[in-house]
Amino acid sequence: MAGAARDENAIAEKFLGTWRLIGVTREDAASGANLDEGVVYDGVIAYTDDRRVTVIITRQVPGKERFITCYAARWSLGDGFVTHHVDIGADGKREGSDHPRKYKFEGGQLTLTPPVTPDFTGASTVRSLVWKRIQKPA
Repeated sequence: MAGAARDENAIAEKFLGTWRLIGVTREDAASGANLDEGVVYDGVIAYTDDRRVTVIITRQVPGKERFITCYAARWSLGDGFVTHHVDIGADGKREGSDHPRKYKFEGGQLTLTPPVTPDFTGASTVRSLVWKRIQKPA
């Protein structure tokens, strides 16, 4: 039991800090087609040692208004997933919900992959967000 807690703490340490969004893929789950041709994403995610996370992501489709997703949550680890337990969000739709993401650390980057789910358009999608650390806690 103590070893498992030690392992979880070591993984949790890897999340801590502020990360910049450097890449997003969003594909149709059935066909694999890229659903974001020409779309530009930007964002920041910050994980704190008191297990809080703040997320801000923008999505800009050429010729359209910029869309923003932002929320604050608690976070927990389990079975290869980090789960964001949303307390408050810009649109209110996420509040009180849990959002698991498979995670992978590689080469100074963090990749978060939500389960295949309908996205904001209603299409079942496979998504992946790649983050690069911009600040570690002191």
